[in-house]
Amino acid sequence: MKRIDTSSILDPSIAQPFTGLSLDFVQDATKEALAAVIQSSLGDTPSTTIPYVLYGCVKTDLGGGDFSYTAGYIYFNGEVYTFPEIASIAIATADICTITITNDGTADPLEFTDSILRNVHNHRDLVLSDGILGSADFDFQDLVRKSWVLNSTVVVTPNGGTATVSSPPASYKVENGTLDIIFNVQGTITSAGVTGFSMIIPDGFVSAIGFQYDGQYMAYDGLGSPALSGARFQISDSSSTITLEAINGTWTNGADFRLQGHIRMPVA
Repeated sequence: MKRIDTSSILDPSIAQPFTGLSLDFVQDATKEALAAVIQSSLGDTPSTTIPYVLYGCVKTDLGGGDFSYTAGYIYFNGEVYTFPEIASIAIATADICTITITNDGTADPLEFTDSILRNVHNHRDLVLSDGILGSADFDFQDLVRKSWVLNSTVVVTPNGGTATVSSPPASYKVENGTLDIIFNVQGTITSAGVTGFSMIIPDGFVSAIGFQYDGQYMAYDGLGSPALSGARFQISDSSSTITLEAINGTWTNGADFRLQGHIRMPVA
């Protein structure tokens, strides 16, 4: 990585000038190191067109068309941006994100040697607003995150059974063009008829995947308890949700259950 050689400095007789190019060099070194750490975390080379959530940025439906968002940070096109907390905002069309640059009120303005005051200490933040998809730097629905939490109650059709889920977050990784969702679903059946479970696909992969396995049977790579009479699971989608259903079998009311395994699909 980039590093400035200071071995020629000899205080106080030999001083090394620090120029604008030197400052750019230091900032580029920070970007280079950060990009390497983020790539290691993502498990794949980051795309310049995909916004990656480093943490936070969780959306909650408040009802009546209003939503809240937790604070966080987003990595996009080689830069890290602050995502401020929003207690409540009305979204009628779509939530979109715009990169904004504001000056630091304490450090700016700075007087240069030509006696002109200039603002140079920039904050690079994201502003979320209601607007048309594709009209800003990126859409909130395009965010890609490393992990997410399953809904607390899962309703599975066609049998209409329900289950209370108490499981750790599902997680995913992308390697060599394949999305690998790792899950460990545990809970208790609250009404008879459950044949499987539903889970939310990461928003940023919904359009990319195109649900290429919709309506097909998939191998169930994991553990299941209690046993179901059908060994295969069928995958189907509705919006950004996929449902895994066992064929020829249901769990009974009151039964504790666990499903643990992987779902793998290509990313277009």
